[in-house]
Amino acid sequence: MRFGVASTKVSNLLKQPAFVSAPLILFNTHLDTVPPYIPPTMDEMNIYGRGSNDAKGQLACMISAAQYLVDYHPTVANQLALLFVVGEETDHIGMTKANDFTRLNPDYLIVGEPTDMKFATIQKGALKVVLRCKGISGHSGYPSQGESAIHTLIPVLSDILNYKWPSDAALGSTTLNIGFVEGGHALNAWAENASAKIFFRVTTSIADVQKKLENIVAGDTF
Repeated sequence: MRFGVASTKVSNLLKQPAFVSAPLILFNTHLDTVPPYIPPTMDEMNIYGRGSNDAKGQLACMISAAQYLVDYHPTVANQLALLFVVGEETDHIGMTKANDFTRLNPDYLIVGEPTDMKFATIQKGALKVVLRCKGISGHSGYPSQGESAIHTLIPVLSDILNYKWPSDAALGSTTLNIGFVEGGHALNAWAENASAKIFFRVTTSIADVQKKLENIVAGDTF
């Protein structure tokens, strides 16, 4: 079955035996990819293109494994469902919507992601942050009459990059990526607004990282 995601034109896909209300095993991966689009190509050994590994490779393996179970282990197959979601690379809306399906509460969840053929039992958390700075618009030829929001934002981003974020023995270091920086409207004008979007991959608690980030933005020293 397909079930749509609010405010989008895309759908999650859920496949399970019609007579099973609550499957015990769930295969899950995502349908979407990151830009830019890379068209598919093939040679005698491999398939190339955007998403050929992350995560269409895992999706194909899950479908193949499910068919194998249907053919050779039907009792297991009768307890299996496949859930393929959208929005994994962006706002996670697909999995958020899937969580509304209360009957999906499997004993075993197998998630398909490229792990270099290594078995992974745990994953880093995600924290997405938007920083916004406000300045005073004006002509840059008159420094006393304006204040650049970009000039305010840059040292904050520098402090965030240089801070030693917490780590975990199993998951390693918390990492971050400043994926978007925006601000200004003219080269000779003070920027009235500036913003940055940051993606943290968290190895401790979200609350801990969020609190440290708030302290940095507030100008606290460590």
